Amino acid sequence: LHVKIPLTVQLAVAELQPAVTARDLDGIDGLLASYSTQFNPEDKNRSQNIALAAKNINGVVVRRGEVFSFNTHVGPRLAQNGYKLAPVFINGKLVPDWGGGVCQVSSTLYNAALLADMKIEERTPHFRPPAYVPLGQDATVADNYLDFKFRNTSDHNIYIICDVSGNQVNVHILGRLKANPPEIQIIATDRKVWEPNTVIKQDPQLELGKEVVEAEGQKGFRVSTYRVKYWAGREIGRDFLATDEYQPEDRDVRV
Repeated sequence: LHVKIPLTVQLAVAELQPAVTARDLDGIDGLLASYSTQFNPEDKNRSQNIALAAKNINGVVVRRGEVFSFNTHVGPRLAQNGYKLAPVFINGKLVPDWGGGVCQVSSTLYNAALLADMKIEERTPHFRPPAYVPLGQDATVADNYLDFKFRNTSDHNIYIICDVSGNQVNVHILGRLKANPPEIQIIATDRKVWEPNTVIKQDPQLELGKEVVEAEGQKGFRVSTYRVKYWAGREIGRDFLATDEYQPEDRDVRV
């Protein structure tokens, strides 16, 4: 004998709004700017950090007048968040740390934001100039310390696409295209180079006349960067961005 027992269950329903809606994308009709940088895919830890940071900023909508914060979207660079140990500059020295390589993503985004004519709210250069962007065009970040921020100063929302393809980090900024927009270039001027000092250390344990180079040293640089706008081949505007100094590193020799 089968008896059907009526049963009523009260279900709790929570309505979740999507992070991006069709209304957010309304008016976005084209590519404002793109920028790409290259990295070494053989460095597995650094490559994973780059891919994870790129994933975290991919698909982000920055609304008109809103400030984008890199650290807010990427999150803390911790092991429990999937980040690996990779080389970073700390106090001027290259040492392993969690999330090494993430600064390449922030630097790539920085250049795309410049070319999209966004206003830079916060940006800090590295202690040493990285090789993946031109001198003076990098943007370093650090958990709870250094952030990269820009403001969407356009009249419409923008949409960020960030992906990793092969050995490249690619950032595309989509928005509302303007009729006959100016061409934007990033120009470096007033470049100065400082040669490293040579520091001699007396070492009585070495044979007479012998030298041992402990550190090769690094050149230092100073450069000023501008965002320059051209229309019909003529300069129509120039925005000063920053004057950055990268200190030289001593050449250490034991004699």
